Amino acid sequence: MNHARYGAQQLDQAVGPYRHAPCMRKVHAGPARCLSRALDSKRNAQIMPPPIPIPEHQARMYTRIAAGFAVLSAVMTGAAMRTGMFGANYFALIDIAILLGLAYGVLRGNMASAVILFVYHVANRVYLYQVAGVKPGQSAFMYGAMYLLGALGAAALPPRIKPLQSKSATIGGEQSE
Repeated sequence: MNHARYGAQQLDQAVGPYRHAPCMRKVHAGPARCLSRALDSKRNAQIMPPPIPIPEHQARMYTRIAAGFAVLSAVMTGAAMRTGMFGANYFALIDIAILLGLAYGVLRGNMASAVILFVYHVANRVYLYQVAGVKPGQSAFMYGAMYLLGALGAAALPPRIKPLQSKSATIGGEQSE
């Protein structure tokens, strides 16, 4: 980012609310460095979508329900394969493995797994309609709604980020900063 194009007044306006930020209190950090951090935080605030206003306990309930429906779908696929309804083939085993893996991801609150589960369900329904001529019934719409609620619940959950633990180097038993 080119800071030379900012005049003193623009620099002061941009850094104004961040005047007491930790980067301005350090001796080695000047206003240009603090400006880039301030602009990055403003840019990130504009890029990040606002959080979905669903309480955390309700969001967890949505993800559990979606994961349960995915496991139920995997069990029904296995039962249909076992009874010979669709024939025993490797595609059904792959379908079961995908459903169980996505169910585990949704249960952990992973938004990508929840969205992929919803898209996978819709793609399966479209495929069944085009190939076998099976029209989606009420259960297909119910499963789709539960998977969509699972995606919304996973999006509303707080991110699972572990804080970094700083390990300071010790020299002769004394901690250095």
